[in-house]
Amino acid sequence: MNTIIVSTKNSNYFVPLQQVMYCQIYSNKTIFYLASNEAIESNKNIAIYKSQLNTPKFFKANNYQLINMSYVDKITTLKQVAIVLKNQITISVDSSKKQELFQIIEKL
Repeated sequence: MNTIIVSTKNSNYFVPLQQVMYCQIYSNKTIFYLASNEAIESNKNIAIYKSQLNTPKFFKANNYQLINMSYVDKITTLKQVAIVLKNQITISVDSSKKQELFQIIEKL
């Protein structure tokens, strides 16, 4: 499936997966940040979307954020491993996820 249906309080958005830059978990909600600089706040937990986002392109950097690796600009390793997206948003990578990240990079 190349499209994810994001449910909000009043609407269902049909979003192409390639447009999702990253997702952020907030309380029991999921916020989808899109390449168009739009954010869609879903009233559903990330678990609802997990199967649709379970592709090699999406990486769970920490307990709160899931990243589309197509939008990675660089990875910094100075103090802590972090991913910088093309829109200059920086997302920290949990130390337990560092090895997985580097394995993904090798496969890209």
